[in-house]
Amino acid sequence: MVFQALLDFTVLKAWISFVRKQQWSETWLIQPFIYLAGVMFSAGLYAIWERVTYGSYSQLGFIVQLCVCFWYLPKLPIALFLLSKSLIHFFIYLYNKIISFIKPKDEISENTESKSDLPIRSRREFLSKVGWSAASIPFIITGDGLFRTVYDFRVYRVELVLNSLPAALDGITIAQLSDIHSGSFPDNKPMKEVLRILQELKPDIITITGDYVNFKPDELSVTFNELAQLSAPLGVYGSLGNHDHYMTDFQHALLKNTISKTGIQLLVNDSVNIPVHNAFLNIAATDNTGFNQHFAHIDKAISKCHTDTSTILLAHDPTFWDAEILSKKPIDLMLAGHTHGGQIAIHIAGLEISPAQFVYKRWAGLYNEGHQYLYVNRGIGTVGPPIRIGINPEITLFTLRSKIA
Repeated sequence: MVFQALLDFTVLKAWISFVRKQQWSETWLIQPFIYLAGVMFSAGLYAIWERVTYGSYSQLGFIVQLCVCFWYLPKLPIALFLLSKSLIHFFIYLYNKIISFIKPKDEISENTESKSDLPIRSRREFLSKVGWSAASIPFIITGDGLFRTVYDFRVYRVELVLNSLPAALDGITIAQLSDIHSGSFPDNKPMKEVLRILQELKPDIITITGDYVNFKPDELSVTFNELAQLSAPLGVYGSLGNHDHYMTDFQHALLKNTISKTGIQLLVNDSVNIPVHNAFLNIAATDNTGFNQHFAHIDKAISKCHTDTSTILLAHDPTFWDAEILSKKPIDLMLAGHTHGGQIAIHIAGLEISPAQFVYKRWAGLYNEGHQYLYVNRGIGTVGPPIRIGINPEITLFTLRSKIA
């Protein structure tokens, strides 16, 4: 919360200076913001306490978290702009000081203010007003991300030709969900919408690539009924993610048991051979291996896979593909998640730019090297602020094609 307090201080200090220069009412335009800053700081502490204590938010806690996010997040770009402006002014001041030492005193004008300064000052005042008017834009974008985009589920359709896919399996469809993070939802309505979309898509197989909860197995109660209603002709399969391990061993065992009770076939370093039209499709899954976690056993996971067909691997962390799969294991397609697409992105000239790409080499969408593919799903839920800007929550539908069909 120290960072949030610094954000408030930076923005409020500049706002107070602006209001006083305009000689506007401090009673209406300064004091309420100071009081509100104190309220929001306290609300932020409450939200942290509830999250740490219970692992998820109550209805009240979720509303408080939304308000806190709406108060602080838009101020980040505003504060960065103000700090940049201060740095520029500092360097200009420094430059003028240096010049004043270099030039003879008689060359420096004694008139610190001339008529020519008036248009400049007027222009500065105008730009200052425009700047504070533009400060509303981050609040509009944040509001859209908090209240619309975060639950605006998008279906990504991907068609892939797999070299070793039998002709009998040509056209088989697989839906992928990832990073549900049940504790990030205020209720079951978002998951109901996911269920509705899946029922319309009618995939042959449904897969879930980890992170069912944030920190505690109890969170799964929010989405349990909807997960239990997931169905596909050839089964529903899941793997575990890093958040599914952020708990005690007892809680972890309870989580796995609860997931299994939904009817999802949880594969932990294991695989299944699905018979389809006198052919087979391998679905394998590893436990999570990533930052500070090393639970995957890839050789064990694929030990029962048939060698004359394609293997689809469910592995939560996309870094596992480069570390253990690419050019090393007979995996045609690895499905991953974990990154959430950064939850925030901007779109410029057809490019999607997100903070996630500065952390992960493979952060969202489809990647391939030779005949091996990796797909990184952008996730259903959220971690941290319940917000998505420019990155919709994702349901992926794959249509697999046989090269010999």
